[in-house]
Amino acid sequence: MRLLGSMCGGGAFAFASRFLAASLGALLLWGLACAEKTPLRRRNVLLIVVDTLRRDHLGVYGHTRDTSPSIDALAAQGAVFASAYTTAPWTQPAVASIFTGSYPSTHGLTRIYQKLDPGQITLAERFASQGYATEGIVSHRLVGKKFNFDQGFERYSDEDGMRHNAISTEKVTAKAIGALQALATGERPFFLFVHYFDPHFAYHDHPEISFAGKGPGRLRQGLLPMNAMRDLTPPPQRAERRFIIERYDEEIRHTDAGIGQLLGSLVELGLDDETIIALTSDHGEAIFEHGWLGHTIQVYEEVLAVPLIIRPIPSEAAHRVVEGRVSTLTVAPTLLELAGLDAASDRFQSASLAPWVRGDWDKERGERTPVPRKPIFAEVDYRVDGTEPSNKRARKQVWIQGRYKLIWDDLAGVAELYDLSGDPSERENLVQTKPDRVRQMLAAMRAFHETLEASSEPAQTLEPTQEELEALRELGYVGGTDEEESAPSGDDGSGRGS
Repeated sequence: MRLLGSMCGGGAFAFASRFLAASLGALLLWGLACAEKTPLRRRNVLLIVVDTLRRDHLGVYGHTRDTSPSIDALAAQGAVFASAYTTAPWTQPAVASIFTGSYPSTHGLTRIYQKLDPGQITLAERFASQGYATEGIVSHRLVGKKFNFDQGFERYSDEDGMRHNAISTEKVTAKAIGALQALATGERPFFLFVHYFDPHFAYHDHPEISFAGKGPGRLRQGLLPMNAMRDLTPPPQRAERRFIIERYDEEIRHTDAGIGQLLGSLVELGLDDETIIALTSDHGEAIFEHGWLGHTIQVYEEVLAVPLIIRPIPSEAAHRVVEGRVSTLTVAPTLLELAGLDAASDRFQSASLAPWVRGDWDKERGERTPVPRKPIFAEVDYRVDGTEPSNKRARKQVWIQGRYKLIWDDLAGVAELYDLSGDPSERENLVQTKPDRVRQMLAAMRAFHETLEASSEPAQTLEPTQEELEALRELGYVGGTDEEESAPSGDDGSGRGS
């Protein structure tokens, strides 16, 4: 008792306290050193891009038809960006922007059948440089190896791409699940890019879904070839247009089922807890809202407005809807930051959205950080080079600032101005009533466009084979309204092909 008492005296107690503090400090430093030597396992990344997927045709974005239960379930776990926009209204420049984090004017891939400049640094290259296994599975050859979209990927499958009468979701899903099974046995984290194509025209019949019945009017034998439907006079009437939309929605629901299987395999393989998932689209689809079917040359909301859903690893995930307009340029820096990698690059033309995915708080203001109110810029410089005569050409820029959207048609030298708050369908052109607004926005857009530094090497235009040219024509990428079209198709949904 005396000994215990003397140790608890002033001097002995002070010594013991200092010894304990020093010991704890040493243990803490040792622990930090060990943490530096043995970092936590880095996070896997799954990026899903669904070709030609309109934002407003998904349940999570308000669509009333049950097109997207799997995508909606993913959205319930993560951040849903309410107003995301693509950088371009067709596949090649839009996916190149997702990969590089730069606008088409900068990465240089703007016209049909061009090859991505090897000097561009892709998202796959950034992950590979940090020791990631990288794999891509695509179903559209316009983002295939021929055009250098495999840059940075160790494995890249594009064998089933751009077959007009094929339904590819099953094959893409099977290959993606096979890739996950192989990646799950590896010691490296992975970046897996999966591209689905089926919502793209042609819109096949899926009897097991049955949103659409028998075609009405001029479509009673099924959908026509795309250019033939564009040439219908008058354009498709209410029942015909409803039938086209129902077939489009069937394609979305069919693709959604494949996505559900893919996401389910993440759980079955024990990968879900360590995997970041992002889902977006390269562009939407016009279905005669403004007299056009398809994409490539129009820049209205039905073509530019895309979904963007990002779910971080489950331990950081929570459902939140992020208001404010954002660009798909943000995908690359966001995924890098969420994975714990360096997202800073002078080549990225938009900042990471990781703080809004995680729901970070602004400590000074005591509230969640609002998305910066930056204008949205999109562009198209579409023309067919080295293929065949075609009147399909467009050079347009878009500037969305506040509630207003400006469209500048460089070839025609005319502008359109819409109030997206009061007129989201873009029916009333305000150019005549708001000339000052047009001048201000046009000047701001041109000043911004001039700041975009072009790629050091011009994009190389490739010559399509006759088979590829025919596929491009069937998909609506070449050909114009002055061309003679083939007879209507009996399209019975038999495009499942080999």
